[in-house]
Amino acid sequence: EFILDRQKCGIFLFLGAGKSIISLTAIRDLTDACVIKRTLIIAPLRVCNATWKQEAERWRHTQNLEVSVCTGSAKQRKDGLNSKADVYVINVENVVWLVDLCAKKKVWPFDAIIVDESSKFKSPSAKRFRALRKVTPHTPIVILLSGTPSPQSLTDLWSQMFLVDGGSALGKTVTEFRNRYCEMDYFGHTWTVKPDCKETIQNRILPMCLSMLGEDYLKLPDRIDIVERIELPEKVMKQYRDFERELFMVHDGEEIEALSAAVLANKLLQFCIAKSTPVLTKRGWIPIESVNKNDFVWDGENWVNCYGSSLQ
Repeated sequence: EFILDRQKCGIFLFLGAGKSIISLTAIRDLTDACVIKRTLIIAPLRVCNATWKQEAERWRHTQNLEVSVCTGSAKQRKDGLNSKADVYVINVENVVWLVDLCAKKKVWPFDAIIVDESSKFKSPSAKRFRALRKVTPHTPIVILLSGTPSPQSLTDLWSQMFLVDGGSALGKTVTEFRNRYCEMDYFGHTWTVKPDCKETIQNRILPMCLSMLGEDYLKLPDRIDIVERIELPEKVMKQYRDFERELFMVHDGEEIEALSAAVLANKLLQFCIAKSTPVLTKRGWIPIESVNKNDFVWDGENWVNCYGSSLQ
């Protein structure tokens, strides 16, 4: 309802609050009402490929939305844009390419834009922001999505809000915003918001932003830690220690690498997995021995396709 009422707004909700399906529901309603025909979703590359199309297919009321993922090579992106769909998904890095492509054709074919992780556009000097600001005035629906719209300070908000209102709330230019609400730090390198202006900024953007913090809405019980001590064979324990130290190993001729702390923790846990241990797949939690060749298993960062004894 907030999106339908405002049409240009920011939805700043905590992780897991349902920003994607909220936006798709609004797009479904606007499309069914013939208010819009083509929606552009701008998101990080991984989110483009693994979230939006799958999210639309997951919910019954949005399954009628045709979603075209326009990532990959220039030819693949053009093929995606030329396909018949309701929603077109492109990664942040290709916004400049898309705007330039449409400028050459002298047409902007989208009447709705959803910017997923709008903090990617927080820099007013970035090419992606400068490109997108050219087309938002010609787009009736603009929705910003983020759990952290101002990750460093409220100075991150100017460019994002400009995409929504063209500068009505915080100033037509970043210079105007800085002169009114900010001050330079002692070393003359960084702009910071004046202490007495923080509430003013929040009140200025309040009519067009919906914000929710997890701690205000989620009431969860205290975490219960269950410690299971596993004694590994000497050979396996050596592999465990080596992988923990080097973040790399070769198993059955396959190279395995941990690219982040979360992946490392999950892959180390796999050393200790026993029969009947439940693992998370796209069809839910199932015993490890029930994983088949069609299953994708969550490794802490990605859905990976591995099964049977190799997974164990």
